[in-house]
Amino acid sequence: MSVKYDVYKSPPRDGEEQDMYHVRIKHTGTVTTDQLAERIEHDTSLTAGDVRNVLASLSHYFVACLSAGERIHLEGVGYFSLAAEAPAVASPREMRAEHVRVRGIHYQPDKPLVRELRTATEFERARYKSHSEPLTDGEVRARLRAYLADHAYLRRADFEQLCGFTRTTAIRRLNALLAEGFLRHEGGRRASIYLLAQQQPPTP
Repeated sequence: MSVKYDVYKSPPRDGEEQDMYHVRIKHTGTVTTDQLAERIEHDTSLTAGDVRNVLASLSHYFVACLSAGERIHLEGVGYFSLAAEAPAVASPREMRAEHVRVRGIHYQPDKPLVRELRTATEFERARYKSHSEPLTDGEVRARLRAYLADHAYLRRADFEQLCGFTRTTAIRRLNALLAEGFLRHEGGRRASIYLLAQQQPPTP
């Protein structure tokens, strides 16, 4: 089974003259503790209850060890260590213990785990977009004018593809364009088409 990914526009950086894009994993769900325990029970001699007890103890010892300044190494998984943060100060002498707080946990995976993941994982671009392109109202209108100069009408699905919008965003933006009088709507709910406000409807 492949891992789905989607493509996002990267924030602009100084000196970049063209748009750059990056990938993000599109997660398909979350494996709960109970589900993980049942899977381990199926593949080992442990019961699901045994696994839950170990995981509960592991959580307790994570707190005990990390709060004592120790790193934790789970062989085959990786290293865990405490991450801290504090407001910036002008001098080291201004930093006080009460300023420091826990930011999170650093995780460094074991190299064999990463190598195995690289071998076992296949990727596939997600069929449906989970995000919309950040187009301004002016950019949307320009794309619509260009599209409707060559097409008799526009459907919602066409609008999604034209602007890189999700279904929800497309409906919201279309309703706004209708309300301001830039577009007009023809047809019924199941056969809706959109035209520029001054555009003639297509000949039946």
